[in-house]
Order: sequence, then C-alpha cells, then structure tokens
Amino acid sequence: HGIVKDDGRIENYIEKSEEDNKRKITDDKEKGKIAISNFKVIERYKDNCLVAFRILTGRTHQIRVHAKHLLHPVVGDLAYGYKKP
Repeated sequence: HGIVKDDGRIENYIEKSEEDNKRKITDDKEKGKIAISNFKVIERYKDNCLVAFRILTGRTHQIRVHAKHLLHPVVGDLAYGYKKP
C-alpha cells in the first residue's frame, strides 16, 4: 500500500508475538531469528506499488512483516496493517 520510493534490503530479527501469535520485528537477538529480504519496485500506480521481494531467509510471514516495517503493508492484509476495506 502506498508508494515505495526506492529498492532496498531489509535485515532484522523477527520473533513470534506472545499476545496475538503474529510475527514482529525485534532488536533482541536471543528471541528473534535473522530475516533478510531484498525488494524491488516493479511498477508504481496511483495509490499502490507492485513490489517483488526476494527472501533470503524464509521466516514465517517474512514478506508481510517486512512490508509493514517499510510502512507499506501488503494490500488486503488486515492482520499486518492494511487499514482500508
């Protein structure tokens, strides 16, 4: 959702949330597992972008968590931050 300005790489740690069983980014290397994704904007539209992710680690919900981290959640993904109906 929204306009992603540049291509890039995300490297962080993802852990399982205790409250709602979702995944989230953490700074705690003991709790989380390394997650690395490269992403590239394929096409920009009026309100959204088509973005290709290349996941290098394969954590559960990694693309969804990384898209949310970029402040551009996956369109239609109500669990990880998309707010529009």
